[in-house]
Amino acid sequence: MDVREQIEVRRWVQRAIALFQKAGRKKTLVWIGDRNGQFVEGKRYVFALDLDGNLLAHPYLKDRVAQNLAELRDSEGRAFIKLLVNMAKGRGHGYTYYNWTPPDSQEEQKKTTFFERVDGVVFCSGFYSPK
Repeated sequence: MDVREQIEVRRWVQRAIALFQKAGRKKTLVWIGDRNGQFVEGKRYVFALDLDGNLLAHPYLKDRVAQNLAELRDSEGRAFIKLLVNMAKGRGHGYTYYNWTPPDSQEEQKKTTFFERVDGVVFCSGFYSPK
């Protein structure tokens, strides 16, 4: 496990939370959804969910914003959004692991995602590793 990457994605989530606390929900979600904005760099990006598993903002999945993704499963059958949201409801923050395709690839990779819940919003950012 890459500790530097874990620290970095946590830092990205904390930056999004700081902006959320300063600028509010609406502006922050718009900025998170901007593919050319401050929350996207290479394969790393921030996305946001509510506590029901609805996608609030994502720079690459704009067509799924406002959709409930709780039953979305990875290639191994894990309902990873449901798991992530349930952990956010309980502990409030942590890491989860699932398979996902990076924005610059057609090949699925293992993704490690850090998440943190603030005022009903779950902010997430992750990094990819070869399977």
